[in-house]
Amino acid sequence: MSVTVLSEYHCREGQVDEFIRLAHQILPAARRSKGCNNIYFTISQTDERHVILIGVWNSIIDHQNFIQEQADSGILMATQKLLEAFPAHAYLSNLDDF
Repeated sequence: MSVTVLSEYHCREGQVDEFIRLAHQILPAARRSKGCNNIYFTISQTDERHVILIGVWNSIIDHQNFIQEQADSGILMATQKLLEAFPAHAYLSNLDDF
C-alpha cells in the first residue's frame, strides 16, 4: 500500500520566488527517486507563502531516505533558510483498494 505525504511549508516574507526556484531544482530529482510515484507542488490561493507538497510514495522509508539525501547534499539547509519554521510532514495511508 502506498503512502501520501503532505508536506507544509510557510515561506518567509519575500522568499516565495526563491522557494519556487529551489523547488524547480529539487522536484524533478525527487520524482525520479526510488519509491516516488508523484509529487504535486501547490500554493494556497489565500496565502501565497503557504506551500503544500502532496507526494505519493511507496513507503514512508522511501520518503525519509529522499529527505536524508537532501540533508546530506546541503539543499535542505538552503531551503530551511527561506522558511518561517520547520516543514510539517503528515504520512497518510492510501485506502484505494475499493
